[in-house]
Amino acid sequence: MSELENLQQTIRDLEEERKSIHEKASSGIIGFIKTRVFSAPYLKLKKRYKRALVDLYMHQYHPACFYEFKLASNDGSDIVRKSGLMSFDECDEEDVIKGIMYDIPFYISEIDLIDIHRSTDKDGMTKKKRVTKFSGILFSFATEELIFPRSKITTKQGAFSRFFTRYTNHEEYDISYITNDEIAFHETLDRLFPFIEYLQKNQGSVMVSTDHKEISILFSSNMRFLDQDVPKLKESFLEGSYYKSMVKQFNSLFFILESFAQELNILDMDETLSHRLASIDESDLFRF
Repeated sequence: MSELENLQQTIRDLEEERKSIHEKASSGIIGFIKTRVFSAPYLKLKKRYKRALVDLYMHQYHPACFYEFKLASNDGSDIVRKSGLMSFDECDEEDVIKGIMYDIPFYISEIDLIDIHRSTDKDGMTKKKRVTKFSGILFSFATEELIFPRSKITTKQGAFSRFFTRYTNHEEYDISYITNDEIAFHETLDRLFPFIEYLQKNQGSVMVSTDHKEISILFSSNMRFLDQDVPKLKESFLEGSYYKSMVKQFNSLFFILESFAQELNILDMDETLSHRLASIDESDLFRF
């Protein structure tokens, strides 16, 4: 049995488990008891399903890529602190995939950055409140061929930054930046601007930090990473919409790595990605 056939069989086996849980959940138990009895097993099953689809995606689209997928991690905390993009007290992170593609090490995760607000009540007791200051995607990678100047790029510049820092507005793209080397900034990072524009249009605000060989990107997202269109208990694991959503998310980010590895100059991200995604035949996603 080939690796692809093994992955397909894994997904078929998971579908049989889903149907079994669904049948039991539909057998007359109702309300709160039903939720308590079947939500936990199905949550565990969805995690295994997600891992299987990540493996299927990598096998189909990037078979030479070395990668590791984790449902949770805390490595992103160090990456964000080192980038200097945001200060925070605590970090929640899930759906982490890291590896090497096109000889470029990368790290992707869904991340929440949290501040801890402390107050004292009338009895002298200290209370803590967790306040989320950022929720979105962390994407970090490092190149061997290019050396980037120390720079920061933002699509959402606050009032403090406008008046008290030396951010420059880009002439063509709706971004502001600060750098220690204007010439090197444009020579090495111009190819990144269409991606930033695309992420801003399709996701939300974007922040980028570059230093030496490393690029770290934080972008807010209106969809959960690897959780968009995730099947409900009553929905088949063999239906392709969840996997197609995963393919779109991964392809958009990995296209950035491809552009740096192959020195691509992409002017219209919408057109380029739309063309690539249009070439994905849904019948090719699951061949069972």
